[in-house]
Amino acid sequence: MKSKVISWFLKRKLCCIAYLKKFKKLGFKKLLPLSYFFLLLVGVLLTLVYSFVHSLVFCSSIFGTQFCTPVGIFVVLCASLPGYLISGNILTFIGELPWALSFAIVILTSVIFYYLLGLFIDQLKSRKLNAENVSKVIVLIFFAMLLFLAISLL
Repeated sequence: MKSKVISWFLKRKLCCIAYLKKFKKLGFKKLLPLSYFFLLLVGVLLTLVYSFVHSLVFCSSIFGTQFCTPVGIFVVLCASLPGYLISGNILTFIGELPWALSFAIVILTSVIFYYLLGLFIDQLKSRKLNAENVSKVIVLIFFAMLLFLAISLL
């Protein structure tokens, strides 16, 4: 009986490893948006579990203010952070939007961000890295962050 359980587990483990190798062939441009959708799903499921298990709370302190939030909402917010930073700054100029539309815009912006990040990683994998290319990327990221900061201050 014990050997049957071990052999079943080994078959399942090898199946899972083969399944994960299939994801490796996808490339980062597809893998990062899929991971984002997986994190959204996990966050929603953890939020639903929170309605039954009230100890699934994440507490932290930002700028001296203590806050607590369900773990599922925290996971979704952290995964959607690029969408909030990019489209959140742009949506302030538009005015009042329905919550579902703004939620969809944040998710779409996050998916596009993760897709472009994966595309960038795939392109970096295909060519050799040198100091000039890395410094260009760092400068571009720095100026993009300054642009978002300037937009948020307006």
